[in-house]
Amino acid sequence: MSRLAWGQIAYEAYCASTGGKSAVLDVPLPPWDELSPRVCEAWMAAGEAVIKDYFKDMKPMTASPPMTIPNIVGERGPELWDPKAPLQENLERKSEAP
Repeated sequence: MSRLAWGQIAYEAYCASTGGKSAVLDVPLPPWDELSPRVCEAWMAAGEAVIKDYFKDMKPMTASPPMTIPNIVGERGPELWDPKAPLQENLERKSEAP
């Protein structure tokens, strides 16, 4: 997300929490698109500060080890596994194999 989006999200959340009115002056607040560049920049700075603070202590993610798929076919090969049969039937067939 961009700074612009963070600022707009913060401003619109403020508007929603105050019923669309200034909490200081109790006058209607304009939509984001009608704000002056100075006011937009202030909201973008506020949104960016919140995001930076929220993520400051997060560690980078590391890749998980690859998952392995259990060998359900068995040692004897694919003749023990019928892809069209229900799972339980295949499992029983495997358990009955020598």
